[in-house]
Amino acid sequence: MATTAATDTSAKIENPYRIIQITDPHLGASRDQSVLGINNYQSLELVVELVKQQQGRNFDRIVSTGDISSEGSEQSYRDFLQLMEPFGRPISWLPGNHDCPDTMAGIQDVPLLDPQRVVEMGAWQMLMLDSKISGAVGGNLDQQELELLEVTLKVTDNKHTLFCLHHQPVDVGCGWMDPQKIRNADRFFEIIEQYPGTKLVLWGHIHQQFEDTRNNIQLLATPSTCHQFEPLQQQFKIGHQLPGYRWLDLYPDGRIVTGVSRIKSTPFEIDYLSEGY
Repeated sequence: MATTAATDTSAKIENPYRIIQITDPHLGASRDQSVLGINNYQSLELVVELVKQQQGRNFDRIVSTGDISSEGSEQSYRDFLQLMEPFGRPISWLPGNHDCPDTMAGIQDVPLLDPQRVVEMGAWQMLMLDSKISGAVGGNLDQQELELLEVTLKVTDNKHTLFCLHHQPVDVGCGWMDPQKIRNADRFFEIIEQYPGTKLVLWGHIHQQFEDTRNNIQLLATPSTCHQFEPLQQQFKIGHQLPGYRWLDLYPDGRIVTGVSRIKSTPFEIDYLSEGY
């Protein structure tokens, strides 16, 4: 399997390209910060330990789909990267609504951090798309992002393609959260559905597991490494599900095998009665 190359073309034809998705850790400037009773840094540590136990170093890339930080501090991003670096695998990330893109872009001294927006992975490619709207909770893909989509797909229509976002492009059945989806999601799908190589859209933000399909495209979201949101709720509600991560195997023939793993117990006294955060 490929390891640290930004463009990974050495994967054996019979082997899948394995991605570990870690999303929405909401780290603070201090490792002591707690939200809704959960110390977010320690909770991420527990998920990282679970990855070590289940995966070791037998994967190709870490992908983080936003809200790495709760307030955009450089220290929070440094803490995240420090936890990821021992795996020795390339790290791709994108900003969520709580993140500071300028601070993220300013970190250039971590060799494993891959800034490329389009990542080649053998028979696959991954597009890292920025859905953040400055000062807003919800998402949108601006003209620059749409142009990146169109230009890339036109010249690489022989590739299987994975699209990574922070915000959800579809309703997920949570009345309080569905208005936060990507405003121009219809245009996003209009573009990507033209290309038969479009296989998968992957995101964070919703702090819950979600799986669906649309026109043979898999749609996947992943639990946060900290607090969870209860699925299918009209009002904000903290879920009793535990933090976790997603793994994805991308096969050269376009097949996708994926699963979610969660920690088995938590040392935290979670505030399940909170009406927001």
